[in-house]
Amino acid sequence: MLMFINCDVPTEVDEIDFKILSGTNFRLDSWGYLQGTYFPYRGICLHLIVAKRMGLDVSKIIDHEDRNKLNNQSYNLREATKSQNNFNSKLRNDNTTGYRGIYWHNLHQKYEVKIQINGDRINFGLFKTMTEAKEVRNKAILKYNIKGFFNE
Repeated sequence: MLMFINCDVPTEVDEIDFKILSGTNFRLDSWGYLQGTYFPYRGICLHLIVAKRMGLDVSKIIDHEDRNKLNNQSYNLREATKSQNNFNSKLRNDNTTGYRGIYWHNLHQKYEVKIQINGDRINFGLFKTMTEAKEVRNKAILKYNIKGFFNE
């Protein structure tokens, strides 16, 4: 449900959240999240307010499944580890392979598979072809339970 919640920016929230928050003012912060401007939600991001109402642990990272920070409907919010949240982000501008976790190794002229999981960077080796590298990366994603719940 697309709505304006006392803000010039359209956001999507469930009807129950609209009813709860309709008297609250929000502003767009520098990161692209809507933030409450007055008590009791001053400085609190809208997605965290909704997540708390849903019973999610807001001390963890709350991820937007579709990557749209203005879509704060309950189906789109979920708890995530830092690794899972990073995997659900858009590719960096300097990514040359088009895949997260696969890099071109200039010295060896091969594809390298490296994934950061909960702060530890794990290297899965060098591969002659992109197909081999993708296969190893996909197995690693499944093994460490990254892909099944998060998109790429």
